[in-house]
Amino acid sequence: MGFGGSVAAMITSLKNNDRRKNRTQFDKDKAGGYGDGQKVEFDFPEVTPKVLKEIRDRLKEEKKRTFQKRIILFSIATSIIIALLIYL
Repeated sequence: MGFGGSVAAMITSLKNNDRRKNRTQFDKDKAGGYGDGQKVEFDFPEVTPKVLKEIRDRLKEEKKRTFQKRIILFSIATSIIIALLIYL
């Protein structure tokens, strides 16, 4: 019969699901682990709109610099390739 691959995948899936249930006590304490079903809560500080604006501006400036670097590198690579094609 030609269903050997699908049966093998099913068996692998069942094994993986069983392994998920049998985690050690060390895995249960991690965030996203399989512990007692307790939700992990994080205590983030409140952020003012001014700080958010500073972060947003800093990210925009960083993105702009990264884009400029990519353009410069692309231009250099293109000019080298064109120079090699012309002289060869």
